Amino acid sequence: MTHWISVFVGLDWVTEMNISSLQCTKVEAYAYLAGESVLWALPLGLSIGLGFILLRGRVAVCWWLPLAWGAGELIRFEAIHVNIGDWLVTQWSVTPVLRSLGHAGWWPTQIACLFAASCAGQALATRRRGVALPSVIVILALLLLPPLPSEGNALLRGVAAVHTNSTVALPHGAAHAADADDRVELIVWPETAFHLRPKMMEGPGRGTRIPRLVHDSPATQLIGLETRWPVRGSLNQVVVVRDDGLVLASRAKKLLLPVAERRFLGLGHDRYPPGTYPALLEAAGRAIIPLICGEFLSRALVAEGIRAGGELLVVIAGDQMMTNDRARRQLLAVQVLRSVEFGVPSIRASFGGWAYFVSSSGQVLARSGHTRNGLLRWDEEHGARDVDFYGRATNSDPAPRTPPRDIVVLYSRDAPQFRTRCPEGRCSYRAIEDFRCSDSERAATVVVAGH
Repeated sequence: MTHWISVFVGLDWVTEMNISSLQCTKVEAYAYLAGESVLWALPLGLSIGLGFILLRGRVAVCWWLPLAWGAGELIRFEAIHVNIGDWLVTQWSVTPVLRSLGHAGWWPTQIACLFAASCAGQALATRRRGVALPSVIVILALLLLPPLPSEGNALLRGVAAVHTNSTVALPHGAAHAADADDRVELIVWPETAFHLRPKMMEGPGRGTRIPRLVHDSPATQLIGLETRWPVRGSLNQVVVVRDDGLVLASRAKKLLLPVAERRFLGLGHDRYPPGTYPALLEAAGRAIIPLICGEFLSRALVAEGIRAGGELLVVIAGDQMMTNDRARRQLLAVQVLRSVEFGVPSIRASFGGWAYFVSSSGQVLARSGHTRNGLLRWDEEHGARDVDFYGRATNSDPAPRTPPRDIVVLYSRDAPQFRTRCPEGRCSYRAIEDFRCSDSERAATVVVAGH
């Protein structure tokens, strides 16, 4: 019951996500959250309860509780593919725990920490100081661990992670650099970044092309797109695109979230078929482990990419349902743990959220805002840089004035994918169903986008 209450309170932002994904009222969203909290808490409750029934009075709590807790987390992830509430996620900013995770791995670290906590709790409950001795030993061992090396930071140089709230705005000026040593080599876009639906399967590009997104830039693009194919239907893919729009390769999302992307307990529907290709793509001279949004919750998928030779973890995310900073911090916590456990730096590009650069030692190297469209970069020489789609610093106050829009795009709400994409600030978008001519609004160019 205690764990259920903590999940219900700690994941209150899920109510807004339920309203958006399930199209329900606020009361219904809280009812869904209550049920979801039960599903998250039930595996742990069952495994710990079973341990209590079988081992009470036979084995000290500090010996069986960590194992029962770990078993509950394993069962939960296999059932629902969501593990934001794992115990180690609460320790993401504790340096000794991160060092243990990097040196010893996930399960040894979790079991050791829970063992120490259980011994301390048992000592308080029984008022026997000697029972707390193992806790002291574990804590001292954690404090004496050597620092983790920050390996692979050179791979972050030349990469720009997009954070945006638009599916049509494009950067102009932000992706270019006068200094050849400071050029952008790879632009990472979020999940389903545009209303483009190219006809393609996962795997090699086979000559598929998409419109060029950033003109006069030699950067390779890593883009989240929904693709279509007559046999398998729609796929949620991450696509490697050359600077001229030629698709080089892609992989489809394997780990589909319950209700939102796959039918679960009678709710939702099967939105996409799962992908089959391994979590590895080559882009801009880097072996990338490209994970789509909730896939980074799976330690097994990251391990798959590492075994295949991956050296840089990239998360392309759609965070428009993450409605507050606490939700975004929980996602950052998981990303830090993945980088530390597998010893690789990581990048997150986000639609509606924050972009991040994280080192293999767990240091958050760069963090973007989420109110303005921009590109986040980091390297050893310049540190963190966050610029808007005009190439201006996003943290400037007051915000720089955007030139007036000189193009109006009229589009149909029934076919938003036909909206013309253009550099940010150049176009104003109006749904043709609601549009009325007005003498107060004039534009040099009007584009009617439809079919």
